[in-house]
Amino acid sequence: MLSSRAAILRTVQQRVTRQSVRNSSKEKESFWGSNNFENFGENLRANQEHAGGAASFWKKLTFFGAVPLIAVTMINAYLGHEKEHHTPRQEFVDYAHLRIRNKPYPWGDGNHSLFHHPSYNALPGTGYEAPDPALEHGHGDHHGHDDKHH
Repeated sequence: MLSSRAAILRTVQQRVTRQSVRNSSKEKESFWGSNNFENFGENLRANQEHAGGAASFWKKLTFFGAVPLIAVTMINAYLGHEKEHHTPRQEFVDYAHLRIRNKPYPWGDGNHSLFHHPSYNALPGTGYEAPDPALEHGHGDHHGHDDKHH
């Protein structure tokens, strides 16, 4: 029992000694200890050269990487919008589980959503309020004719 206590005390003493050695070495590497400002100008020039190279890299990456990608994305969005704009909307089917109004909206007449569009958002029970713009302009599969006239 005595020998185990002695072993524990020795282990604790060794750990404390190691910790105090670590702390004393950290004090030598503190801000004022490690930065003696003797080579301040040399270090400043080296950092400026490195920063200039990094800035040049990011500038090139922006102009030759990001700008072309943004242009391609804009073209893709425009072509997708044009394709969707000329596609006829789906026919209105009054499903019971869609467009449920348990209480009216707190704006307007209470039946129109906040960003309601009469050509693209159907109302419950009545359907669309305005004709399909793709059919009005002669685009789409119906060649400018409304479904009511067929």
